[in-house]
Amino acid sequence: MDFNLVVVAGRLATAPDFDATSRSRSEPGGQLPLESRPRGRLLLTVRSRNPNRVDLLPVAACVGQIPSDVRAGDRVAVAGRLQRRFSARTGRSRLEIVADHIERKPPRERQQ
Repeated sequence: MDFNLVVVAGRLATAPDFDATSRSRSEPGGQLPLESRPRGRLLLTVRSRNPNRVDLLPVAACVGQIPSDVRAGDRVAVAGRLQRRFSARTGRSRLEIVADHIERKPPRERQQ
């Protein structure tokens, strides 16, 4: 059995970016197929145990899944799947996380 599950937590590197089509498209009463739903993108920074390493992970999500109060620098947790996207324009591919769930995490309290 194959299993594609990604769970990461980190900080937003930038504010959420919403596709131009997502702002102008209105959803009809029924559910749209996942490929046609308005989409937003996040850029998540994840620090590893090595203090010199920070991974920058692109995350794609339906607009309704992105909490409305998230801003650059906020801590978030993302659960979803890994997907490869191809660009017809450049001929290149890249990996991104397609989010099923995004949750804003409270700021950490500083230890004394």
